[in-house]
Amino acid sequence: MLYFAYGSNMHVPQMARRAPNARPLGIGRLDHHRIFFTSDGYAAIRGRAGAQVWGVVWRIAARDVAVLDRYEGVDEGWYIKRVVPVRMATGTVSCLVYHGGDVREGLRPRRRYFHEAVLGSALAWNLPARYTAGFGRFARHGFRG
Repeated sequence: MLYFAYGSNMHVPQMARRAPNARPLGIGRLDHHRIFFTSDGYAAIRGRAGAQVWGVVWRIAARDVAVLDRYEGVDEGWYIKRVVPVRMATGTVSCLVYHGGDVREGLRPRRRYFHEAVLGSALAWNLPARYTAGFGRFARHGFRG
C-alpha cells in the first residue's frame, strides 16, 4: 500500500519507529489540498481548490496502517483516512492519506514539532522551495509551546 505523508511522518526516524517496514519512494504532490494545523498544533490537510500539498510517498505494510491509525487517532476522529491521487515524477499513484478533523486558518503549530518534524523534513526531502517558503504564514501567526 502507498501512503502520502505531509507532516511529521515525512521524518525518517519517526517513520522508522512507527512503521519499521515502510520504504520511501520519493516526493509527491497532492493537488487541490492545503496544509493547516489542528487545534492541538499538528499538521493536517483539507481540500482547497488550486492549492497543493507536497510530501513523501511511502510503501507501507498492511500491519503498519493499523499502527499509523492509532498514532493518527482515527478511532477518536482526529483524522479521517482517504485514498487520493498523488503526482510523482513517475506518474500519478493512489495513496492513503490522513485528513485532519479540527483544522482552520490561523491555528498555530507547536514550535518544535513544526521546525524539526514538518519544516525540517520538508527541507531534508528537498520539497520545492516555493512550497516551503509558504510555511512562513504559520510563523506569522506564532507558535504554541
